[in-house]
Amino acid sequence: MFATLASTSELSAQTFPSSVDICMQQDAGAGVLRISLRANDQDFGEVLSGLVFTIRWPQGSPATLGLTASAWCPPGQAFNPGPSAQVSPGNGFKYKTWTSTGFALLNAPVDISGCAQTLLADTWTEVLTIPFINGASTLFQLVNDDFTFADNRDYFISLNGQWIANGDTLTGTICSGSTSISSVVDEAPFFRLAPNPTTGLVQIMAPSVPNAWCEVLDATGRSVMTQRLNAAGPSMLDLTGEAPGVYQVRVNSSEGCKTMSVVLERP
Repeated sequence: MFATLASTSELSAQTFPSSVDICMQQDAGAGVLRISLRANDQDFGEVLSGLVFTIRWPQGSPATLGLTASAWCPPGQAFNPGPSAQVSPGNGFKYKTWTSTGFALLNAPVDISGCAQTLLADTWTEVLTIPFINGASTLFQLVNDDFTFADNRDYFISLNGQWIANGDTLTGTICSGSTSISSVVDEAPFFRLAPNPTTGLVQIMAPSVPNAWCEVLDATGRSVMTQRLNAAGPSMLDLTGEAPGVYQVRVNSSEGCKTMSVVLERP
């Protein structure tokens, strides 16, 4: 008993990451959703004591989400996420929530319930894959929205039994999109964004037509920026002052309207 208390005290004295972000990458080719975590400013290999996140997709989609798998940590160890039942609250979406409760050190050997893993500082680490069925054309999103807030399904993380460290919550930002692509190109090359992901500045290569303009929307659909585009060449968008996450860039011109996603990361 006294050894356990001492161990808990030692854990509490450790330096925590400033926060832990979560991102979902939809891999249509492999038919899976890839869930990644990022510990900000500090490595973390101790107890990932609690994790909650929710994925939604359109009510009319025939898609379902299958059993999860993790190449990062064996089943039943220090990281053991499991899904809820699928729910449809009547707001146009289906939802499924994953939770994990851990008691062992992430960096402990597998034979004593650990994962032999560490969340590296400022690095996206893929921790989980979720297969989807009949969902090739379905948009899945990792979200905090009105339903997840009211039903206690918002993204949440706790480390060593604590969800606040140094006066700030450890629960960081969420995003849905790729964390590994260098540029996004539309199938019909209407416009391009690079770099993507970005830490602030993103170049937009749009049609060389007069009166083209773009609007940037955050995850809630709020417009955070409108800008007229340069008809003679590339334009630059500056998202430096915005919170990390996934933004929609909508370009309007005489050739039509197209929307693409850009992932804004911490510098």
